Amino acid sequence: MRLSRNKLNPLALLTLCVGLSGFYNISQADELNLRKTSNVALGHAIYTDMQGDSLQAMSMVMAANAKRQLGGDVFLARMFLADKLVEQGLPKYALALYQNIGSKAKKTRVRDQAWLHYAQISMELGQHEVAQRSLAKIVKSLKASQRADRKLIEAHALLAKNKINQAIAALPNISSDSLWALYQRYNFGVKLLGGLNNKYGAVILHELANLKTDNNQEILALKDQANLAIGFSLLRLDKPKKARRYLEHVRLNGPMSNMALLGM
Repeated sequence: MRLSRNKLNPLALLTLCVGLSGFYNISQADELNLRKTSNVALGHAIYTDMQGDSLQAMSMVMAANAKRQLGGDVFLARMFLADKLVEQGLPKYALALYQNIGSKAKKTRVRDQAWLHYAQISMELGQHEVAQRSLAKIVKSLKASQRADRKLIEAHALLAKNKINQAIAALPNISSDSLWALYQRYNFGVKLLGGLNNKYGAVILHELANLKTDNNQEILALKDQANLAIGFSLLRLDKPKKARRYLEHVRLNGPMSNMALLGM
């Protein structure tokens, strides 16, 4: 079957590029030194997770928590469990744990981490005001990667209120410090370009498409998505030559290669 040009709907294909998972990689266990725990039960669970058995590790933490074997590391263990729930695609269940940690943990750093994660998930669920209230509970200054996450949440909240210029101004400088922030930057750009017909979305996606990376597979995949989104938006504007320049930068050995070839 031959696909005629007038049957190609670039806008419809562009929508396939929008849904990058925001829940991806929000856990940052190393920042809380989970692997340095002195608690045997938590340490055993973390080792089990490192061996690739996340579900068994989660069960071990829940069992240890029920038996009150976690001692002073109970909130670190709950953070570990919440992060794993997010990885398993159960963010709503993780929210309750993050709220518990943020409300009751004694260490400020642990509480701040919990509220940041709570805000990230709330934003992904479209609960922008809840996300902003969570950010307000963060006490200490955050690390560079976390500051980028925070600014992206604030920018999305402004965009949800249709405060486009303020939202764009709130965007942090592009950086590969936080993969979550890069994914949310992509989603922000696609919302501007595809949903609001704002040309600045193309600028954001162009930055992502040209991001320098040291062979990081996740970033390479994100660059493919950005090139694809710009390419199809240019096809929608009937600018095939410019579109081709972006589509040609999509890796032939990547998961987006078939769609890029279809566009060309």
